[in-house]
Amino acid sequence: WQASDRLSDPTELVVRWSSSIDGELHEGYADSEGITEFTSSELSGGLHTITLRVLDPDGAAATDTVELEVLLSEPPSVEILEPSTDGVYYSDLPVTLRALAQDAEDPAEDLRVHWTVESTGELLAEDLVPTSTGETTASAQLGQGNWVLVVTATDSGGKTDSDSVSIAVGPPNSAPDCTLL
Repeated sequence: WQASDRLSDPTELVVRWSSSIDGELHEGYADSEGITEFTSSELSGGLHTITLRVLDPDGAAATDTVELEVLLSEPPSVEILEPSTDGVYYSDLPVTLRALAQDAEDPAEDLRVHWTVESTGELLAEDLVPTSTGETTASAQLGQGNWVLVVTATDSGGKTDSDSVSIAVGPPNSAPDCTLL
């Protein structure tokens, strides 16, 4: 916005920005051209009436307003599809890592998904790009033992969501015995 006063230098003009929802936002001075700018990433969600009030050195004031709707960004959601707690897994076979990631604001292809081991933070798969339906698939070789696997989805705003699953990985798979009788 540009403020001006016939009798005052623009740098003497006090500017006050306020919101109908959040109250006073900023107070400062116009520049030598009378330009005043204010940026905030802290506005509450909703329909704001943003008011600029300009005061000259003699106390005379003028105001201008604009309507501004602020939409808040929600974090994505992620759900593990595979592996499952009741699945059968062997240390000599890769474990399939499949997840569904979605976001209210971003298309699925703009999300990033990665898998880690909860106890160590070991990265199993990173920067997976979901399909248009939100699915990602990878695989990991896990040793024998109990594992807690964590999948995390990140949206373009840096917000995240995670899901986890506990699985047991058995010894290497062995061929069955068979005898003809």
